Amino acid sequence: MQAQAKACGDILQGPLKISEFSPFHLFPVSPRFLDRRVEFMDIPLARKVNGKKFMWDGVVYDSDAQATKVMEDYAKDGFEVQKFVEDGRFLVYSRRLAEAAAPSG
Repeated sequence: MQAQAKACGDILQGPLKISEFSPFHLFPVSPRFLDRRVEFMDIPLARKVNGKKFMWDGVVYDSDAQATKVMEDYAKDGFEVQKFVEDGRFLVYSRRLAEAAAPSG
């Protein structure tokens, strides 16, 4: 594990603490996620609610207020949102239907 963390630290132009190492450091992320660390819990990436598929936003929120604020932001952007509580942590799932392309011709 330390060798992996060192290798990733070299790629990222600086050392990483082992506790901060995760594969998510290797990929660019939305600014919405920059202040949160994804914890390795058994969290499903997708959930079905009333036959609709919702995708997890990848963040584990510590409080209901934080999750509710994010849900409001998603709703303003036209998403349907659902909140789940697992082990005292709050998870936000969202979905939005893609707009159909106009017929060409």
